[in-house]
Amino acid sequence: MHTLSVVLCNTLAASLLLVSSLALAAADTLVIKGKDGSYQPGAAKSFKASEQSITFVLADGVDGNAVLKTLTERLATGKVSLAGNELTVSGMPKDTLLDQLSTLSLSGNVDPLADLAGLGGAVTAMNSPEGGGSIRASKPSSTSMRPNVIKDHDPSERYEAEVLEVKQGSFPTVTLKLKIRKTAKAGALKSKLKLFKVVEAQVAYTVIDSSVDMNRAENRRNLVGWFLTKGDKISIHPTEASADKYEIDWLARQE
Repeated sequence: MHTLSVVLCNTLAASLLLVSSLALAAADTLVIKGKDGSYQPGAAKSFKASEQSITFVLADGVDGNAVLKTLTERLATGKVSLAGNELTVSGMPKDTLLDQLSTLSLSGNVDPLADLAGLGGAVTAMNSPEGGGSIRASKPSSTSMRPNVIKDHDPSERYEAEVLEVKQGSFPTVTLKLKIRKTAKAGALKSKLKLFKVVEAQVAYTVIDSSVDMNRAENRRNLVGWFLTKGDKISIHPTEASADKYEIDWLARQE
């Protein structure tokens, strides 16, 4: 009986240690992205999202001023404010904000967005190290993207697709390998992009004077493509850049 009690106590202690470790890990970001693509609170007890802002109720023991300072320094184009234990982040579409906040480390350890404070203006010459780590911002220089202005389109020309692979180039360049899950009702590509067809398409941005300006709404929206992972479901508006080469000038993650 005594031996059983010791085993149970040791098991309980190990379980508590595991729970504690998970809690600490969760507290490193404001939100945690699950395998199903949903978001759960991390350093926040809860959050409420609208289309252009998210309000977080910070967990007990979280230094709101420290979080405010970190997000103000690191968050791409977002605006951050603090009132008591409620932190509000705004200035970008909800999906873009959640994607960035799920990877932005509050402790400064594992932070792929650590030095993207310059995203409010021209984004150029930003490279992601092959071995991982932080994305570092360099002085503005020419981007390899061709000059481009994203135009409006008819929503009936949109497709639904599943992400098979994400190929990141120099930030924010990204090419997506996709399987078409639902075809468009109209558009020039209706006869080419059929159900279950697998295609590769580069995410397009409005590029003016050799730079990608993240103050533009269409660029902030399409930046979601950089944060996609295999298995994500998205809505897209593809265009044909050249023969059998495609670009995506509009995309959104499906809830």
